Amino acid sequence: MAKNYQASFMLCTATQPAFESRQGFDSSFEGLEGVREIMDGPQALHEALRRVEVTVPDDLHDSTAWEELAEELQGYDSVLCIVDRRDDCRTLYYLMPKGTFHLSGLMCGQHRSEVIAEIKQRLKAGEPVRVVSTQLVEAGVDVDFPVVYRALAGLDSIAQAAGRCNREGLLEGKGKVVVFIPPKQAPIGHLRQAQDCGRQILQQRPTDPLAPEHFVTYFQQLYWKKGTEGLDREGILKDLKHDGQLRFLFSSAAVKFRLIDETQQAPVIVRYGKGVDLIEQLRHLGPKRGLLRKLQRYVVNLPRYRHQQLLNQCDIQEIHPGLFFQAHDGLYHQDLGLLGDDPAYYDPDQLIV
Repeated sequence: MAKNYQASFMLCTATQPAFESRQGFDSSFEGLEGVREIMDGPQALHEALRRVEVTVPDDLHDSTAWEELAEELQGYDSVLCIVDRRDDCRTLYYLMPKGTFHLSGLMCGQHRSEVIAEIKQRLKAGEPVRVVSTQLVEAGVDVDFPVVYRALAGLDSIAQAAGRCNREGLLEGKGKVVVFIPPKQAPIGHLRQAQDCGRQILQQRPTDPLAPEHFVTYFQQLYWKKGTEGLDREGILKDLKHDGQLRFLFSSAAVKFRLIDETQQAPVIVRYGKGVDLIEQLRHLGPKRGLLRKLQRYVVNLPRYRHQQLLNQCDIQEIHPGLFFQAHDGLYHQDLGLLGDDPAYYDPDQLIV
């Protein structure tokens, strides 16, 4: 498009990747030439628009116990704490006082939407609100807290978390973003690699960890750590290289591309809210298109090994080929979502052999 039609491209993101040409890219993607900021003086704009101060622990390898972190969080009337793992989110929630909100992928979409709406309403009214969440709150969730805690992660994730702090710039001073070291490392793969690269940047003790120049270094390190194979395991870039007549294998690329590897996940329709009635409709009417669309709001994805365990225990059942539903009410908690691995939330009668 650029070479043959003189097209220009505008790339918009809060955390600009390092797209320029450099050693390290393979021959199928040499990087982009002539990349420049669309606004003049980006550094001056960054300084003028800073809304937060980022605090980093002295020792980036010394973890904070969940009990210690929970005690610290309780010192704030309104605070958001973001972790990477679902089980960490639940562990921390257990240690927080009554009234704390929980957000994770173990809650169905409808449940999350209702909780987020209540959080926003309380923030707007100036009421105290404490939230423990996985990273799902970092993308597309417009909340504004005076204080945000973020488990050590990639610099881009820390910036996204900071975007939920003093978002509207209404505080007299700057918002407070605190990076902490969780007891567990991020899951192996991209999150672990990003966390390691984030640690390398923060170990240099930059005055402003979120300054634009640090993201160039961060993404260069992340690309190097992931390598060509890690960046394009499925060979998608080869499908997007035209054959000399501007013909591309878009269909092949679309089949290969998965932001989330769905082959490792399996869905469960949960008994939350209207999901109870929709499951009954599914029993009697079968998998009608309109009904399935409504049921999407009441689905939780589980790792396949855990999905199979629940199926073997008859905690979930297959109602139609490929459609699984929650078999009894005790499996879904009204605050924490689907907790099939936690016996504390089963009804006593359901624990009897």
